[in-house]
Amino acid sequence: YTNLNTLSLHDALPISPYIIAGKEPIRYAGINIIGLRRKGFSNEQIDQIHNAYRLIYGEGTREENIQKIKETLPMTKEIQHIIEFVQASSRGIIK
Repeated sequence: YTNLNTLSLHDALPISPYIIAGKEPIRYAGINIIGLRRKGFSNEQIDQIHNAYRLIYGEGTREENIQKIKETLPMTKEIQHIIEFVQASSRGIIK
């Protein structure tokens, strides 16, 4: 955990939905499995979210990786939410 008072939030990149961010500098640390289970997400939904982030953080450009998601994963509301979030971020997302 990081004390938010020490961060320059002006420079921080957006944190994507369904993930855990940590370390310093802040970065992607995996999906929030515990939080997703508490909210009633099925194992299949969690696996799809995990697979989407594997593709997002894989090799290729943001656009190429989003296209891979569209081609390989079912377009659930969670996957659509992730795609819309990533596309709407003009500065990118945490790595």
